Amino acid sequence: MTLKGALLIALICVIECDLQLMCDTPQYVERGEKGILECDFPKVFYGVFWYNSSDHLQTDPVAYLKYSDNGRERYESNGYSILLDGSFVINNVTLQHERNFTAAILYSTEDPYYPNYIHVVVTVKPNQPYPYIKDCNENERVCFMKLDQNYELSCSVKGARPAVHLNWYIKSVANDRVLHSEGIVTSANTLYTSWVTTLYNVSHSTGTVVYVCNSINKPFLLTHEYSVILIQNLRQRYDDVEPETIYAKYLTSIELHCTNQTVLYLIWKKQSPTNYIENLVDSLFLHNTSYTNYYSNNFYLTKRRSLRINEVEVSYEGVYICNFGDGISETTKMLNLQVYVLPNPPHLIIEGCSHHYYCELSIPTEGEVTCVVKGIRPQVKLRWEVVRDDQKHFINFSKSDQKIIENGFEYDIYLTSHFHIQDSVTERFAIRCKTWHLHEIPFHLSTEIYLKPLQVKVTETPAYPVKGPGNREIATYSIVSFIVIALIIGIVTRSVVLKRRNQHTTFNELESEQELGLMRPTKEKIAIFKHELQQKYQRTWKTLRPVPYNREVNYTVNEIYVASDIQCLEKVVYGEDGKLPVWQKIRSHNFVELLCQNSQRLVLEGEPGYGKTYLGYLFAYEWSTKNANSPMKAVDIYILLRLRYLKDISSISKAIKKILLPANSSITDEDVASILFHSNSVVMYLDGFDRYFRDDDFRTTLMNDVYLNTISPNCTFILTTTPYCRPDEHYEVTTYVRLTGFSATNWKEYLQRAVWSMNTTERKTIINILQENQFLLDLCQVPLFFVLFAHICKDDGTLRRGKFKTVTEFVRTLINCVHDKMGTVVDEHSAIKSLCLNALSGNGNFGVIWTKDEICRTLGEHVYEEYREVGILVEKTFGTANPGSHPRGNKGAQHYTMVRFFHGIFCQWYAAQELVEVFKKSNQEYWMGILQRINPCDHQYVYRFACGMDGEVAKKIVGYLCESLQEDKFTILCIQEQTGNFGKLKETIKQICLSSVSIKAYDTLFLQRSTVELLQYAASDNITIEKVLVGQKNSTFDFKQESLKLHPGLFLPKLSTLRCLSLRDPGREVSKPDFQGLLQFASLCQSLKRIRFQDCMLPFLQPKDLQRERTSLDEKEVDVFWKTPVHGCDWYSLDLKSGEWHLSAKTKREGEIMSKKQYAKMVQSFKA
Repeated sequence: MTLKGALLIALICVIECDLQLMCDTPQYVERGEKGILECDFPKVFYGVFWYNSSDHLQTDPVAYLKYSDNGRERYESNGYSILLDGSFVINNVTLQHERNFTAAILYSTEDPYYPNYIHVVVTVKPNQPYPYIKDCNENERVCFMKLDQNYELSCSVKGARPAVHLNWYIKSVANDRVLHSEGIVTSANTLYTSWVTTLYNVSHSTGTVVYVCNSINKPFLLTHEYSVILIQNLRQRYDDVEPETIYAKYLTSIELHCTNQTVLYLIWKKQSPTNYIENLVDSLFLHNTSYTNYYSNNFYLTKRRSLRINEVEVSYEGVYICNFGDGISETTKMLNLQVYVLPNPPHLIIEGCSHHYYCELSIPTEGEVTCVVKGIRPQVKLRWEVVRDDQKHFINFSKSDQKIIENGFEYDIYLTSHFHIQDSVTERFAIRCKTWHLHEIPFHLSTEIYLKPLQVKVTETPAYPVKGPGNREIATYSIVSFIVIALIIGIVTRSVVLKRRNQHTTFNELESEQELGLMRPTKEKIAIFKHELQQKYQRTWKTLRPVPYNREVNYTVNEIYVASDIQCLEKVVYGEDGKLPVWQKIRSHNFVELLCQNSQRLVLEGEPGYGKTYLGYLFAYEWSTKNANSPMKAVDIYILLRLRYLKDISSISKAIKKILLPANSSITDEDVASILFHSNSVVMYLDGFDRYFRDDDFRTTLMNDVYLNTISPNCTFILTTTPYCRPDEHYEVTTYVRLTGFSATNWKEYLQRAVWSMNTTERKTIINILQENQFLLDLCQVPLFFVLFAHICKDDGTLRRGKFKTVTEFVRTLINCVHDKMGTVVDEHSAIKSLCLNALSGNGNFGVIWTKDEICRTLGEHVYEEYREVGILVEKTFGTANPGSHPRGNKGAQHYTMVRFFHGIFCQWYAAQELVEVFKKSNQEYWMGILQRINPCDHQYVYRFACGMDGEVAKKIVGYLCESLQEDKFTILCIQEQTGNFGKLKETIKQICLSSVSIKAYDTLFLQRSTVELLQYAASDNITIEKVLVGQKNSTFDFKQESLKLHPGLFLPKLSTLRCLSLRDPGREVSKPDFQGLLQFASLCQSLKRIRFQDCMLPFLQPKDLQRERTSLDEKEVDVFWKTPVHGCDWYSLDLKSGEWHLSAKTKREGEIMSKKQYAKMVQSFKA
């Protein structure tokens, strides 16, 4: 035989062998179901013949399919059928079908049969979804256990066919270790029960071990092939771990951070002073899914695996233990939590002083002085010191007596010290009382006062000798008389000063000079100061430009300002999901009147572009024009300062002089301070705290000026910022107000005022465009975007035609329109992109404002003029009276020009373009360093624009944000910029959905809708959503849409993968139909296991009230919980059959049923 012939025979054999092996064996079919035996038959064949035995030569086929010249012929006997691809169907599988079957294929009438033998195994699925572990809850696949002795672990699968073989292994992040296991299989009625056991040896394990019971053979009959038990060793000791002390403010929330490492498990415990250790949270992380077990409703594990405590009580003090490990090694971290309480009032009190403003005491050279702090925790020590080192010898403190009075968990602390002032001291000097502590506490208090020694003049007695025993007595009388006179003068002087200060009486010039150090200004200076302020403000509020171009068309602020809704913070409600602010609507910008009556400090917050600066201009207009209908009509002095210009300026009075007054003004810094101090009423509008440079020392100085009111006893401060950069110092004495953005009413008013005053048709057209595009409808809640949209639509049709879906698309088109209007080509130079990124990431030297010389050097004259011409860059000229005080050192200049962007949104646009280039050209370490320097709270649009510009960059950015931020709102907004491409970000979306996803009433509509869309995508892609928190007012169930109605036009649809729904609506009394509707919505969410109602009043129920919802909720084993809004805010669970509320908190009263009388009392308290 030739070599060629041999190869041909071998090839035929291989082909025949392959042709014969077309069917897998064994194949599994389920009893009581339709079973299909599948083979990989070729597409073209003559016939396929199926036999119910392996002897196909001696028996007839039970089904066949063959093709001939006459067409297709199919034969099917009773109980069997055949599909067009040759697959064999057993119509109803029984145990008799557990046998060998033969499939024979014939390619032509002349070819031989090619038989395939298939062994059929009949299966029966057990009535359990996973192996059950002994002593664990059968409803939970993951079990948590604490042991201090050896223990036999056992797991089983009952009622299966064939037998499910099981084994035990120890889980780790790197490698799993299979254990020696004893297996047992028993049978009954053709079904099998499998058991497997192993030993947990407490002496071999010093920490936590994760055991997995796993099914190891085919067929896979269980929904989940394994179950898990996490065992903690109760003998574990922590003597060698040193706790780190951290402080939490009373009744605020805190997160205790444990680790950023990749871990298999993480356990939080608390150790009492008696060394008793209780578990708080156990968490296991398997295959991108977390399994968490809570032992208390007071603690919550965040997605960063930190332990969150809401509304911290003093009882929460103690040592918190975090055990975490990867299955190979374990680490322990201990945190000693101490609760602190800020004093009330929030400063140290020096007896004899009113701490609303500057204090100076005229005192004798010897006496006692007392410093007090009230309502503080922990205990602190007080001490006195002289402020200036060169004056430390002026006074000696001695015989200090500190007294502590305990009031519950707070302390009142008094320090009384004897002092002696040196006889030679005649000038005033400053001393301070301050707190100090052996440990590092999160706050330090200090109060300064000035002391002025009293000079007592004593008339000299005649120089003649006094004889006799009365000499000593006379001398004693002289000394006593001197002391008495000195004390009387001191007491009278101090009483007069205190009386006048407490009554806010007017000081004469002599008293001002001697006691306050500030001379009363003349009427002429006050008039000049007011006139110069009014002139400065007039140049601003008369020359406003809503759009960058059209510098020839200016508006006054009263022509274009539209008052949107304003809300005042009423209270903050705390719960398991953190704090939820409750806002109350107030009347327009007249909140200033309310502020002047009730508070001297107000924080005005709003998202970027919400009109905070324009409101400051409006106040300037109303103050300058003495508007009779304005809250500013009673204000003596109004100061408007944009904090971005305060760099390198050491005081408010110097800032006013430098920024608001002309260069040749005769008013000095000292005049400004004096005028403010002696004014009857001052409103100071400090704009842009979020844009404030990150100088901690100057920030502290500013906050002291605001909260200790060192500027004027009659000064009202308004500090503007974003919701993400709120100053929380002295929260208790601050009023918080927020702008909520534009509504449809505001759009119409603005269009009529500033765009088309006479053209009703055009106004309606713009409104229709918004209402037809849901994206624009939400986006134009931001006044900045609406104003730009309205004005540019008037001049350019491009925006009208745009079908926008992302902010990136909108701003890109907007900038193109600006350039088109000015007849310039969009040429975004690398220099301006680099300039912006450096400024926002902190690499630049000058922040986001530059001198003209600086920016021209960076960009070049030509590029600078191009951007200035289109209005994207804006110049502002200032004057300075000191030729050497130019902020960038340009000595000799009386005037200087600063340059900024028309709005920060443009700066962030160019920075985002540069950031995308950085991602493309640099490694991860470099771009991570840049992201860490760009705070998304301050510059969120940098992140959003970059995500909208490039999908691959978006993937990296949202991954970074998801890992680094506690809240997901910025991450969700960035994901929204990739609308239609969510698939690229699937892993990040999974990560977000592992923890609580919030839809809160105070979030923007754009963010709320973006969150709903993300949840819809997650549910449609079968991504598990662990928890959704809905913090909305009056959310209801819409029966027609089968959705939860959040706002008009905004609905949360039923989510098939949602596991827990939490509804928070502080102050709401939920009606019975509304409650039933909310339960019906819960029943539509297929995977839901828990629904929680918090801080609202639910109805009292009867069994008949839940007839419709009971069946569905019972079938899915949904738990219904309610946190009551009064009476200790207890947690109750609902018995769906009886309609009764059972106390679910882990207390001695657990399981107690709420009576009708208790409920009535609760309603009465709630309504009160």
